[in-house]
Amino acid sequence: MSRLGDANAQATETARALQALSPNFALADLDQEEVAGICREHGDVEDIYPLTPMQEGMYFHALSHLGTGLYHMQERYEIRGALDVQKFAQAWRKVVDRHANLRTSFKSVANGRVQQIVHKNAPLDVEVTALDHLSSAEQDAYIDDALTAERKRGFDLSQAPLMRIRLMRLSEDRHICVRSFHHIIMDWCTSPLLLDVRRRYAAALRGETPQAKSAGRFHDYLAWLRARDVAAAESFWRAYLKGFSEPTPLVGATGRARDAATNVGDVIVQVAPESYSRLKALARQNQLTVNTFVQGALALLLGALSGREEVVFGVTVSGRPIDVPAVESTLGLFINGLPLRVAMPRDLVVVDWLRSILSDNLDMRQHEFLAQSAIQRCSAITRADGLLFEHLLTFENAPIDPSLRGEKDVLDIDLLQLRVHTNYSLTFVAIPDDALTLRLTYDRERFDAAFIECVAARFKRAVEELAAKCDRPLREISLVSGAERRALFGLWRGEDRDYGPALDLVERFEGHAARDPLAIAAACEGAALNYGELNARANALAEALAAQGVGPETLVALFDARGLDFLVMILAVFKAGAPICRSTPLIPTDASPRCCAKAVHPSCSRDATRRNAPGSLSKRSKRRARPRRACSNSPRFRRRAVRPPIRRAATDPCLREPWRAAADAQWQGRSQGAARAGHRGAARRQIRRSKKRNRGQTRQNLGRRPPPP
Repeated sequence: MSRLGDANAQATETARALQALSPNFALADLDQEEVAGICREHGDVEDIYPLTPMQEGMYFHALSHLGTGLYHMQERYEIRGALDVQKFAQAWRKVVDRHANLRTSFKSVANGRVQQIVHKNAPLDVEVTALDHLSSAEQDAYIDDALTAERKRGFDLSQAPLMRIRLMRLSEDRHICVRSFHHIIMDWCTSPLLLDVRRRYAAALRGETPQAKSAGRFHDYLAWLRARDVAAAESFWRAYLKGFSEPTPLVGATGRARDAATNVGDVIVQVAPESYSRLKALARQNQLTVNTFVQGALALLLGALSGREEVVFGVTVSGRPIDVPAVESTLGLFINGLPLRVAMPRDLVVVDWLRSILSDNLDMRQHEFLAQSAIQRCSAITRADGLLFEHLLTFENAPIDPSLRGEKDVLDIDLLQLRVHTNYSLTFVAIPDDALTLRLTYDRERFDAAFIECVAARFKRAVEELAAKCDRPLREISLVSGAERRALFGLWRGEDRDYGPALDLVERFEGHAARDPLAIAAACEGAALNYGELNARANALAEALAAQGVGPETLVALFDARGLDFLVMILAVFKAGAPICRSTPLIPTDASPRCCAKAVHPSCSRDATRRNAPGSLSKRSKRRARPRRACSNSPRFRRRAVRPPIRRAATDPCLREPWRAAADAQWQGRSQGAARAGHRGAARRQIRRSKKRNRGQTRQNLGRRPPPP
């Protein structure tokens, strides 16, 4: 009884709000002069009101991504049977006349405010094209090209209507109808629209005028929004998001995050019919919904990809309040995206876990009207940290009138394809019908198609696993099939692979130089060296160093800035079989003497301007030993033979292979010490890193870590 009393009180409050704001322009956030100015500019203004929070976000996103197809919705229908094209176009124009949102444009006024303007008249563009002279393949190509051009053309949000109809004749009894519209004027609830079109088309065929009730007004929904308790909604979202401090990462994405995807692709999979039938039966039996199973599957998928026990992703809600008059027949943008927070306790039974998800959904719906930006302000994640969620799930459960499928005598029309382009890099869409279709819409510039196909397969498997193991603990749900599990164990068993002979760094470099001497080896500041040139210069300098007694047990200091000459010096020292002690102009002067003092043989510099540097450093070193100098750009080095010197072995048992000493000074002037690792050992480390990268890529491709054996 208390709930009934609360509902009656809420309905009374809504009725009062609607009555107070019923006159035209009552909702406009404008003064009388601004309203008069808009009326003078357009001349046919029926109403003015502000945007919903969702519309505001779409408006600014759309203006900043013109020509990308963002929020450009396209519905492709197939019409079979005889069609009176003129009467069909007339029916669409009458529908536009009936629904205010189809006659709406958007205008930015003073102080950055945006208002939507309902026009009394908005002529609808209906384009008719005959394609019956083309082959089937040519027709499909023409339609795809036409729709791509349509998306690039986009919409001018200041011009109504923000909808266009294209009718393409394929044969005498087959047509393709494409309805393009901007998402800002309406969501995917299209049954009222199609019913209205069919009713008016049937009446036109009979020569009659259809008798229809007045359409619901989006104006009433905006008045309802103004009566909401924003403070109570903010309090709920603060409590719901408490303790959540880091967004669930967008695993697999490359490049920098952007505020909208501009080039999108789709991957579509279908849940097996027997699994879908079982899923629907389980949902009825346990008082759940198919949507709840899909939400649980996505939570498991994101948890597996990110390695987290709790995830947050966006869910699209219809947003149609039951206490707004004629809300089910009203065209407009009611939807909102809400954060769904899902923890995954491994010991909880699947059905109980799904009930907790459904309970959270029901609690959120009481406060679903709050804007996404306002909800994020209730969390610990600021806009500077990124979005509250980067994955969006849409379950297309808008009611479809049965007569649209059953009554085909007047207008036999079926939806073939629906294109949705949101601002999220990865959007999951579930479409329940005779089968459960899962569509992943992704940003092609941030995701690889093969990776998304793998994610789609995991998403499908998660749904099927939940249906098959509804009475089992959550830990028994596996996103990896038996065949994939065996493949993973085979890859990670440590089987040997042939990576070629165990060459050291110098041998690997010389082998590459022999195979492809003209390939560019390095480039810096507009200059470049190919492998042949780099090898020849390093050989010449290495021979000179060897002539001065440089060998495996000596330490050579290098003094130069990073560049091609510095690379030549490093290779030359390695070819001579010696370790290096690097000293650059970037190192503080109080650290360079200590580093240079470790050198017991020549210091290398690039040119004559640096010839005094080793000597000056040695004057300040504790050893007071003046190292000999070798200039890498000296003409006598360039005239030397390009053969590498004979590399000698070390006599110290600890130095059986040439080794490198890394004595780079940190900014505080302390030495980092020496790393006694052979060149051949460095090559082995590279091989091990390569193996790890291969394993990591395999793990990413399979969507999760392998389960324990």
